[in-house]
Amino acid sequence: KLTHDLSHFLDSRAKIQKISLTQTIQKQEAVEAVRQYLIAAKVKPRIANLIANAVDELLMNALFDAPCDEFGRPLYSSTERTAERDLKDTELVSMSIGFDGFNIGISVTDHFGNLDRNSLLSHVTESYRKKDYHIKTGVAGAGLGVATIFSSGGSLVYHCESKVKTEATLLYRTYSTYREFKHQFKFFSAKFYL
Repeated sequence: KLTHDLSHFLDSRAKIQKISLTQTIQKQEAVEAVRQYLIAAKVKPRIANLIANAVDELLMNALFDAPCDEFGRPLYSSTERTAERDLKDTELVSMSIGFDGFNIGISVTDHFGNLDRNSLLSHVTESYRKKDYHIKTGVAGAGLGVATIFSSGGSLVYHCESKVKTEATLLYRTYSTYREFKHQFKFFSAKFYL
């Protein structure tokens, strides 16, 4: 079993559902589907909204920041995030979600494998070093997704195979109160394969 596979983080009884996005406009539908899935699973609405927002950030990265040309230059990082386009071939984005009654796992995969290790680690360490860390607004790739996920209680696992794929997995435990949820144990893992 692959250690980064979503099933690795959930109980064996968890049913994992997968979807593939073929258009950028499907992002909002996918985020809303995650929110409704969690609410149906009796996750508190505030927590469901927070997780859905984190999923939105990962999907945004996969749809607009990951695509690059053969030289590794970003294709859409300056594109309006509301721009509609069809996704073909390597631009297809897949998402998986599973819930085992206590743990929630969501994976988002792009097929470019161009995640910048230094930038990722910089955002993670910066948001922890300074309590007054300020996210740069209006800048694509400003670290908003990573900073938001860590400030909200989620764990994040990255698996990046250079020029093949990047898989970002969000992991949460459900709690009856938002306070417990926000202060749960969390971790960060990033594996890069050349």
